[in-house]
Amino acid sequence: MSWEFAVGVGAVKATVLCVLWYNRRRIAARLAGVDMRRVTRTVARELDLAPDEARQLARRLDAHERTLDELRRHNAALRQRLHAAIRDGAMPPDALDQLFADKRHLVEQAYAHARDAFVEFHAGLSPAQRDRLAALLDRHAAHPLFRHPLLP
Repeated sequence: MSWEFAVGVGAVKATVLCVLWYNRRRIAARLAGVDMRRVTRTVARELDLAPDEARQLARRLDAHERTLDELRRHNAALRQRLHAAIRDGAMPPDALDQLFADKRHLVEQAYAHARDAFVEFHAGLSPAQRDRLAALLDRHAAHPLFRHPLLP
């Protein structure tokens, strides 16, 4: 292998690493399944929101993400408690009942948050915007954000 080829391969690798580093947050969000900035832009464009409405939507989605992050942290703590209980020699049923009661409460909090946020957003939409939102959800049914119904 000639040194020119080796230098060329090294330059390509360095370029790829620089591009990946520069876009690391966007890539991480895409790997996580949801890029909320992109969702905000898409919803604002599809619903033909005014600039003020689009900013309000972005603020709502940011607040929603913060709430979900907090719920994820609580869920991780519950998972750690379950792992610790599994590792212990004895697992009393009442301790497991309490763990699952805490998990059920967390799920109910997540549902109540999603319900309230959706009802508030929906109330501000015109009938035409509601129709466009329904069409958007139909077109993107396979997207990770819309894969599960918002409400039962």
